[in-house]
Amino acid sequence: MQVEPLKSLQQKIINDEANRSFTKKHLTNRIVDQYADKKTSFGGSLAQCVSHNARNPRCILPRACDLDAYEAFREFFDAVIIDYHKISTALKNLTGEYKGTYYPLTGMKEEDRKKLVEKHFLFRDDDSVLRDAGGYIDWPNGRGIFINDKENFLVWINEEDHIRVISMQKGGDLIAVYKRLANAISELGKTLTFATSDRFGFITFCPSNLGTTLRASVHARVPYLSALPNFEQICEKYNIQARGTHGEHTASVGGVYDLSNKRRLGLTEIEAVTEMYNGVQALLDLEKQLADYNKDAPAGVMPVEPLPYLSRLLEAADPVKNYTRKHLTPEVIKKYDGVRTTHGATVAHMVRNGAYNPHSICPRTGEAECYTKFVDYLDAVILDYHGVNDPAFKHPPPTFGDLNNLPFGDVDPEGKFVVSTRVRVGRSVDGFLFSTIMSKQDRLDLETKVSTALKSLTGEHAGSYHPLANMSEATRKQLVEDHFLFKNDDPVLRDAGGYRDWPHGRGIFHNANKTFLVWLCEEDHMRIISMQKGGDLAAVYKRLIQGIQAIEKTLPFAHSDKYGYITCCPSNLGTTMRASVLLKIPKLSAQKAKLDEVCAKYRLQARGLHGEHTESPEGIHDISNKRRLGLTELEAAKEMADGVAQMIAIEKSLP
Repeated sequence: MQVEPLKSLQQKIINDEANRSFTKKHLTNRIVDQYADKKTSFGGSLAQCVSHNARNPRCILPRACDLDAYEAFREFFDAVIIDYHKISTALKNLTGEYKGTYYPLTGMKEEDRKKLVEKHFLFRDDDSVLRDAGGYIDWPNGRGIFINDKENFLVWINEEDHIRVISMQKGGDLIAVYKRLANAISELGKTLTFATSDRFGFITFCPSNLGTTLRASVHARVPYLSALPNFEQICEKYNIQARGTHGEHTASVGGVYDLSNKRRLGLTEIEAVTEMYNGVQALLDLEKQLADYNKDAPAGVMPVEPLPYLSRLLEAADPVKNYTRKHLTPEVIKKYDGVRTTHGATVAHMVRNGAYNPHSICPRTGEAECYTKFVDYLDAVILDYHGVNDPAFKHPPPTFGDLNNLPFGDVDPEGKFVVSTRVRVGRSVDGFLFSTIMSKQDRLDLETKVSTALKSLTGEHAGSYHPLANMSEATRKQLVEDHFLFKNDDPVLRDAGGYRDWPHGRGIFHNANKTFLVWLCEEDHMRIISMQKGGDLAAVYKRLIQGIQAIEKTLPFAHSDKYGYITCCPSNLGTTMRASVLLKIPKLSAQKAKLDEVCAKYRLQARGLHGEHTESPEGIHDISNKRRLGLTELEAAKEMADGVAQMIAIEKSLP
C-alpha cells in the first residue's frame, strides 16, 4: 500500500488539534528519524501503520501493517501499548468498594453485551452525532467497560471521551453517589494523568463538556411538569437539562426524565452538584403542586400551575400596562382559584402566558364559556383594554355595509405610499374548545370540519388547503418567507398552550392568487385574511367580507350579543377585525411625536415592518385600526382609511 512519507504523516497528525490519539503522543521526532526508512520482513513501514491516524483524527491507535510490525517498530508500539493499557490496569488495581472487572468490547459475547445494554450499563454505537464525528472508527476495538462488584460504579473506556467515570444507585441519596465518584477520581488520579487546563479545567472531546465535566443526574417521574408547553424553559430557569428516559435524543417513558445540571464550566464540582440538587428539588416541588391542582381536571386538558403560583410570577410584569396582572386582584384569585369551566379551563390557564412572558399584556381563554364563568375578571380586562366606559356595554351587531358602495376606496390612488393592504378577522367555530386547552383529536376534528367548508368555496375564493402535518419543508419555508404562513416561535402563544400537538390539526388555505387566505388553528380556530399589493382597501375589504359570508353558510361562528365575535384573546373580540396597510412615510416616521399624535387621534396602531417590536426600514410602518370592540366592521375599516389618508397628507406636506 502506497502512503505518504512518515515525516509528512507525523506533521499532519501533530497539527490536527482534533487528534488526541496515542499515535500522536508517541510518534515523536526521534521515533520518526529512527523508523522512517525501516521495513518489516514483509516490506511494511511505520508510515503504513499510522496513515489512518492522519485521515481520521478520532482514531486513537496505530494499526500493525503486518505480523512483524510489533517487533520491527518495537520502541514505538511498546510505548503505545503500555500507555493505552494503563487505563484498564489502573481500573483493575482499584480496591474496596471499587473492586471490579474490566470487560473489553472486543471479543465480548453478544448475549453479555445485550445484558449490559439492558441494564443501562453499556454504551452503544448507534448515536449518529458521535458516528459522524468519527467516534465509532475501529469499533469495537480499544473500548470497554469496568464494573465494580456492587454494580454502582462504572467506567466507560473510549466511548466519546477516553474515560467516563460513573457513580450511581437506586433512590435519591446524592451524597453517597457523589462521595463514591469523588473518591474514585482521586484514586484513579494516582496512576493516570488527566488532561487539564488552567483556563478550561478538565479537557474532553466536546466543548460542552469542559471544566468540571461533571454531570449529576436523577431519573425522576414528572408527568405533569413535562406536559407543560414550556417544560424545557422551566428547567433552564434552574440550570437543569431534561433528557429522555434513556439519555439525550431519546423519548420519555411514562413521564420519566433524566434531570441533570446544565452548567459544567465556571463553577466547582460541589457547586455543580448543589445546583442540580436545588434545581431538581424545585422541579419536584412544582410537580407535586401540579399533581394536586390538576387531579380533578378532565382528561386531555393541559395541566396548569396553581393560580397563586402564577400570580407570584406575574409580579414581574408592569402593574399598569399588563392587563393580566393589573386585574388579577386578591379578590379575583380567591373567587376563581380552582374553578373550572365545563371542559376544564381555569383562570390559571388564562394567565400563564403572561406569568412566563411579562410583556404579554392579555390573558388567553380556553373556551367561550370563560367569558361568562370568569366574567368579573375578564370584563375588567376588556373594559380597560378596549377603553370601554360602560360596564353594561353591548357590542353592535355585525355591519359590513354595502359592498358595492363603500365609504372608502383606494387609500393611495397615486401608488406612492402604500406598499400593500391587508384586512383580517379571527373566528371561532361554535362548539369547539379554543386552541389553548383543546385535545389533539379536537384539533383534527376541527381541521376536518373547517377544511371541508373551505374547499367548497367558489369564484375568486376557491383554492386549496395545505395541512402542516404533511407539508414539505421546502414548501413551508417558502410560505413563511412570503409572509403567508404562521410559525410556532411565539413564546406567548406557546406558554398559553397554543402549540401543543404541533403541527397536527393546523394548516393554511389560499386561493390561486394568494389574495385570500385562512390560517387554521394558529391562535384562533381561523384567521381569515384578504390582502394584495397597493392601497385598494375597498377591494380587499369586499373580498374578505364575501369570503366570511360564504364560510358562515356552513360553519357556525361563536358569537355573543355582548362581546360580538368571540376568540381566544380578550383583545380580539367584537369585530375581531384588523385592517392594515404597509405605509411608506419616512418623513413622518422621523417625527415620532407627530406620528404618535396622528395614531392617537384616529385610534390607529403603528408597528414595525414585520410586526410589533420590529424595525421600520425606509420609514415603512404597519398601520392598523386599534379598536375592535364597540364599533362595526365598516366603522373600523373607515377609521383606518381616514387615518391613513391623514398620514399621507402630512407626509406630502413635510419638507
